Amino acid sequence: MSANTSPIFVVAYKNNVVQIVNSDGTTKMTLLTIGSNGGRVSAIIVSTDDTAAEDFGLYVQRGGSGTVYPLGTKRVALRSGDPTLANNTAPAVNLLDASYIPVLEPDGTLPLGASDVVQVGVQAAVTSGKTATVFAVYGDY
Repeated sequence: MSANTSPIFVVAYKNNVVQIVNSDGTTKMTLLTIGSNGGRVSAIIVSTDDTAAEDFGLYVQRGGSGTVYPLGTKRVALRSGDPTLANNTAPAVNLLDASYIPVLEPDGTLPLGASDVVQVGVQAAVTSGKTATVFAVYGDY
């Protein structure tokens, strides 16, 4: 069997966003579903107005069904990327960080197979009245 000698590129970039609030508890939220040819996730950014730090977990469900596997967890500082805070010194956080998810490609992207689903969740509920916003940039092959 010969190796693939043709480069493969993302056809078009996509994005999706989910918001996590206190009533969501620790339920995992579906962030994105890759297309039938596989794809690549470039960034998963968290911004929050929460007054407490949160641990965000990333998960993948192969082919869109069955077991949901953990990829890694990263702590997001309180009020990271909060656009309502004047002179905010805590920037939004990219969860795709090779120190926490060592399976990432050298360019920091996450390659995924056909119909894989990426989910995100918090380890403890977001503070009442606060919101965490998770924004993904990805593309299908």
